[in-house]
Amino acid sequence: MFKKIEKELIMNGEKPFACCHASHLAVLEGGDVLAVWFAGSREGADDTAIWGARRSGGVWSEPGKLADEPDEPCWNPVLLVLESGEIILFYKAGRLIKEWRTLFKRSADGGRTWTMAAELVPGDRGGRGPVRNKAIVLADGAWLAPASTEDGLWRAFTDRSDDRGRSWRRSGWVGIPGIGGEDAGPAGGIPGSVIASASGSLAGSSGASAFGSLAGSSGMSASGSLAGSSGMSASGSLAGSSGVSASGSLAGSSGVSASGSLAGSSGASAFGAAAGNGGVPADCSVPEGGVAPVDDVPLNGSAPGHGAASAIGGAAPASDIPVSEQSFYGRGVIQPSLWESRPGEAHMLLRSTEGQIYRSDSPDGGLTWSEAYPTGLPNNNSGLDVARLDDGTLVLCSNPVGVNWGPRTPLTLDISRDNGLTWRREAVLEDGEGEYSYPALIVHGGILYLTYTWNRENIAFVRLRWK
Repeated sequence: MFKKIEKELIMNGEKPFACCHASHLAVLEGGDVLAVWFAGSREGADDTAIWGARRSGGVWSEPGKLADEPDEPCWNPVLLVLESGEIILFYKAGRLIKEWRTLFKRSADGGRTWTMAAELVPGDRGGRGPVRNKAIVLADGAWLAPASTEDGLWRAFTDRSDDRGRSWRRSGWVGIPGIGGEDAGPAGGIPGSVIASASGSLAGSSGASAFGSLAGSSGMSASGSLAGSSGMSASGSLAGSSGVSASGSLAGSSGVSASGSLAGSSGASAFGAAAGNGGVPADCSVPEGGVAPVDDVPLNGSAPGHGAASAIGGAAPASDIPVSEQSFYGRGVIQPSLWESRPGEAHMLLRSTEGQIYRSDSPDGGLTWSEAYPTGLPNNNSGLDVARLDDGTLVLCSNPVGVNWGPRTPLTLDISRDNGLTWRREAVLEDGEGEYSYPALIVHGGILYLTYTWNRENIAFVRLRWK
């Protein structure tokens, strides 16, 4: 069971943007937390930039802009903290998702100043390096980044660096058999695919950009005390909840497994989501809500059946989720989340258009991967993340809704003690109407840290201890 340490919204008061989404985070030396996300007038708008805030002494700074590309949107920031304390910020840039390029910056002072941006793989279009979830450091010291592309056919792969980011070697494709033809499946390692990155050019760079209010900021905004809040907790069980059910064996599994039923759900979210808001409007505005803590109470239930995904290039499914419209046209798997179970044995869980989470496994540190196969865990074609605790327990955060482009609520935590063969519902973070999505999980010092999108108007931060 998880014990809540903190649960709060990062931003308090008026914000310098209308919409925010796709957060990531890192724990810094001394216990400070750095959170990043993209924000602007709407997802995909040219004014969308990478923003961040720092939590120090239990208080979040005002948000500051970390990266901004002229006349084109930025997307999906990801942080990697090195043993030296240096931070790398990866992010995507470009109007067309299929033509994204991956940029990165470095910070040697805890995120207060940053180098100028450089391309991770010069000339690449489509997106090398981490696409949304964290890169992991393998037992042999290699960096492994989860990647994917979206061009009608959705496919995943990994990028591996054996020289601390100076060059990257990509794997073959990871796809769903039968979707998109033979080219969708894995191709194994790609010989000679070592491509020098631009990271070497940043060494000793003096073009550091200030982080705005984070550098020595004294105008820090309070996160707001959770104690005494009168909003409803999300820890109560959803309507129709029944006992714990495992997803069953992954091999050949096709059934949809344990998740909270959405039917008739009317409970307020842990941060007081507005009742009756069936989806966040395109302008990213939602009514204000109160803030309330969530207690550590498990929830289990039955999942809705999953709907069929649209054909590649076919009509987009009906949805009021305020994503870039180009995202609706495609089929397959994207945005893998990685872990290493034993030295050299890597695994990924993948977001899919098929109503459930898919999985792939690598026996050689991410050089080659199996075909993607269904897990039975429901997925609404929205982001998910996995983290591995010190005792080997896996924690999965997702929206367990088995409908393509289905609601992005509830947001739950499931655990697995057998390397992802079976899963058990452990806690609910949000179960009200609205959007609670794109979780980012990291483990530091035995504590689970996570952030996620809160109705596109804020980023939620949670810190939990596994008991």
